[in-house]
Formats: sequence, structure tokens, C-alpha cells
Amino acid sequence: MGQPTPARWPLLALLVLLPPAQPRVLSRAHCPEPCSCPPDGALRCPGPLAGLTRLSLTYLPIKVIPSQAFRGLNEVVKIEISQSDSLEKVEANAFDNLLHLSEILIQNTKNLASIEPGAFTNLPRLKYLSICNTGLQQLPDVTKIFSSEFNFILEICDNLHITTIPGNAFQGMNNESITLKLYGNGFEEIQSHAFNGTTLISLELKENEHLKKMHNGAFRGATGPSILPCLAMGWSPFRR
Repeated sequence: MGQPTPARWPLLALLVLLPPAQPRVLSRAHCPEPCSCPPDGALRCPGPLAGLTRLSLTYLPIKVIPSQAFRGLNEVVKIEISQSDSLEKVEANAFDNLLHLSEILIQNTKNLASIEPGAFTNLPRLKYLSICNTGLQQLPDVTKIFSSEFNFILEICDNLHITTIPGNAFQGMNNESITLKLYGNGFEEIQSHAFNGTTLISLELKENEHLKKMHNGAFRGATGPSILPCLAMGWSPFRR
């Protein structure tokens, strides 16, 4: 290959000085209408908005889901909040009086440390609530949901800092039958009357590797479960 001619030297010098091309990065965060998602701020999704039935909130920079965050979204049946590492708190009455809401998913929010009591209030159509892979240290309050749906499913999974299922933890959640999927958590103890006031179809407690103590009155006041999958090996479920 021949040497570059003097006429091409300015072009070569320009190419050397230009910074290397950077790959285009597409942000996965998208704040859907009608929401406001300020960085390090509080989420707001005021309604009404005709025709909006599903709300997916992923990869968002918000820190707080405040009280009445979804007020007026009367047609929404599903709300998903996931992959948002900046989320730290869900305030009381955040999910309040949403009469058609059927599903709530809060997943892969590893810095979520607090769901205030009463965050889920008066949700008569709620059928499925999933809270998985968070930084919560206490079992979230679900006692004010007041769902009337048959076979309500509560999934609490992969929350490694939740150590206790307290008494009356699920009372008031549903007045019909329920399925509890409580797997892969940091549970160490299930207290007396933990399942009081429930009619259990199925209770799943697998992969709770630190669970060593289930009070012998844990099921006092409960009906069922009719299905009890295998629990962690090496411990008695009725040990005090």
C-alpha cells in the first residue's frame, strides 16, 4: 500500500482527533401517560383517563409512591412496578379505593425498604398481589385490602430481610378462600395466629432456608390449608 499523499493528510488528522463513536444507548425508562415520574421524586398518576386498563412502571427513577398516587384511575385492572432500584417507600393509601384493580405487581425493587401500613386499602376486585425481590424488613400490611374475590393469591417471595410472619398477618385481606405463596424469603419464625381469619386453599413455604420455628398455634383461627406443599427439611413445623 502506498504512502498517503499530502492532500489526504488533513483528513487523516481529523479522523485521529475525532473521539471514537459511542454506541447509542436507549433508555428503558418510560413514564406512561398520565403519570409524572420526576427523578428522585414521587410518582403521580392522576386520573381519570378513559381506556387505560393496564399501567406498567419499569426502570423509573422515582423514590416514593405517595398516598393517592393512582387516584381517579377507575378503569385500571393491573399495575406493575418493577426494575426500579431507586424506589424506597410506598406510602399509606398509595393503592386506595381502586374498585376495578385486579392485579398489583411490585417486583425487583431491591431498595424498597418500606411499605407503610394501609398502603393497600379497599380493593374489592383484587385477585393477585405479588411483592418479590425487595429490601423490605417487615411483612407488608395486607389487612385492609378487603377483597371479595375467590381464591385470592398473595405472593411474597425472595424478600431476604423479612424474618417474621406475625400474628393476624393476613386477617382482613380477603373474605373468601386464598392461596399464599410465601417462598424464598428470610423467614425465621411464624408466630401464633399467623394465619388467623383465613380460609386457605394452599400454603407454599418452600425455600425459606432460615425458617426454624413455627408456633404450634400458627393455624389457630384458620380454615385449611387443603394443600400444604413440602416445607424446608430438617425442622419441625410445630416447634415452639
